[in-house]
This record gives sequence, C-alpha cells and structure tokens, in this order.
Amino acid sequence: MKLSQKYNIKKSLLRLLPFALLLGTPSCNKDRAKSSTPEPIVQHDVVIDWNWDDCLGKAPPMDTIKKYAADKYVDKIFINLTSTNSTAYAVVHFRKARDTLQTRIDVAPTRVRGMGTIYPVRADVPEFDPFVGGMCIEDSLWFTSHGWAVQRFQNKKQK
Repeated sequence: MKLSQKYNIKKSLLRLLPFALLLGTPSCNKDRAKSSTPEPIVQHDVVIDWNWDDCLGKAPPMDTIKKYAADKYVDKIFINLTSTNSTAYAVVHFRKARDTLQTRIDVAPTRVRGMGTIYPVRADVPEFDPFVGGMCIEDSLWFTSHGWAVQRFQNKKQK
C-alpha cells in the first residue's frame, strides 16, 4: 500500500531556512580569518665575509652595512674575517684596519660585530710602533672587545 503525501517546496524551504542561517553566522567566518593571518617574520643575523688580504685597511662597503642596519628584520650584522694569515702585518696595518672597521661599527654599535680569528706574529707590542711586526696591546683589546678572536700565530712546522 502506497501512502501519498503532498509535497510543498515552499514549506520545505521554510523548514530548512533556520539551519541555513546557523551555517552562515559570523562565528564560522571568525575561524577562517584566524587561519588566513600571515606568519610573523623572524629576525635573523647577517654575515658579511671580509678578507683583508684582498684589501688591507678597507672593510665591507659602508652602504652594505647601512642597508642591513636599516632592515628591521636584521638582528645582528657580523663582519666575518675569512683570512687566517696576518703574520706579515705590522702594528700600523692593524691600526689602519681597526680605524676603518670602527666606522662600520659606528653605524649600529649594538648590532655590528666582528667574527673570525686574527693571527698576528705577536699581540703584545706594548706601544704603537709602526715599524714593529705584530699587534699592539691596545688594538688587540679593541679587536677582542668587538667580537674578533686574537691568537698568536704558531707555525706547525716548528718542533
């Protein structure tokens, strides 16, 4: 036996209307808005390689230091000394490098740092004497206080 029911589309739509309104509430859109927010950009460090065998007394270009110092996402700027041989330099060479590097550090004193190791013949010259090989104590302290390591060069061939 078949039962016949009258079907009215208008009544069916009216019954479904409250459910459709519940699905379109702002609470559902709030979850979508949270998931579409971009991830925050994390600060990072920049390492600028520098080899003073190529350009003694010079340092990385000032405009490069200024560019990174102006970038709000750059935390620290490291001037990385890549040369390991500095045994032939006299006190005057280290002083010239120090004076040039100081201008780069002055761009952002809390953010620009040195890294790498300097190997002078000696790092204990008591006074500034431009004709003596090695580094004077004052310059040795300056380099180490700004991030570079100063270590006396030891020839591995010596017994």
